[in-house]
Amino acid sequence: MDAKKPRKANFIDVEVEVLVDAVGTSYKILYGKFSPCLTNNMKTMAWESLTEKVKAVSLQCTRGVVEVKKKWQDMQSVVKKKEAQRRKTLTQIGEGPSQLFMLKPWEEKVC
Repeated sequence: MDAKKPRKANFIDVEVEVLVDAVGTSYKILYGKFSPCLTNNMKTMAWESLTEKVKAVSLQCTRGVVEVKKKWQDMQSVVKKKEAQRRKTLTQIGEGPSQLFMLKPWEEKVC
């Protein structure tokens, strides 16, 4: 049988915070429209730079650009679902006490 690759460790809180801060500072480059001033090569270099920042604080394993991008997309998805659920509970009437959805500091930055 094929040998399975060992599973990498989960992202630690420090890695997540560095990722959120780094994306926040270079958001216009990462998600801006392509133009003569903003090329695909520039976006790729920005993701590589961002990955190096995450690697610098990582204690357990090294991360690749693909893994960092995937983590960012997953984080955005989770935060959007939490925010949608929070808004839904604000508009509900009755049904007992309302649930409080508290976002973590990094989740508020992702919103």
